Amino acid sequence: MRLDEAVCLVTDPGGAIGAAVVAEVERAGARVVGVDDLWSGAGRARLATLDGVTHAVFTGAPSVALPLAEVTEADWDRAVTAGPVAAFELLRALCPRLPAGGAVVTVVSVAGKSARNSEVTVYSAAEAAVLSLTRSFANAYAAAGVRVNAVCTGVIGTPANDAYLREVAAGRGVGVAELTATRLGAVPMGRTGTLAEVASTVRFLLSADAGFVTGQSINVTGGFQQQ
Repeated sequence: MRLDEAVCLVTDPGGAIGAAVVAEVERAGARVVGVDDLWSGAGRARLATLDGVTHAVFTGAPSVALPLAEVTEADWDRAVTAGPVAAFELLRALCPRLPAGGAVVTVVSVAGKSARNSEVTVYSAAEAAVLSLTRSFANAYAAAGVRVNAVCTGVIGTPANDAYLREVAAGRGVGVAELTATRLGAVPMGRTGTLAEVASTVRFLLSADAGFVTGQSINVTGGFQQQ
């Protein structure tokens, strides 16, 4: 299905990544429907009332830096609710209703693959669960012609990334500039990624050009994650 014939649901359309995705798919000709708070009763009720959706993008929740010793049950509840629970509600509600040629993309932090920073242990586990759900729904709906893939983001220039840097730097007792240099030192391309680079990858996976691609997680990390 061509994107200029699509109706694309985007979660958190006002967030940095959500807004970039909205702009990208609108440029490709799709009509966009925005939905917030999928983990709430109101959010799930809205999903049930939407008709004609052909594509969807789940943009997830920003990371929160937490020292391991300070993690509480409430922190787990928040991470799981905003991540895998919300993703599951979206996939369960929409995949059975999407037409052949429809597609879903989950936007997930690469922390779900790497788990390199202990400050995001809870967040990493929640993101890994979203990746697992992505593969499960890809397998379940492939025969119906519905594709489900993930985009895994690395260091991307967003307000959430700036906040994360401040939180981690404070916890480690280092400056933000020093921490930024350390992070980029682990990125072979040596720079921060852009919102446009994330959004264009999402658009590709939604498009008919990716018609034989499903169950995959594509890294947009400048080489930080290579599998």
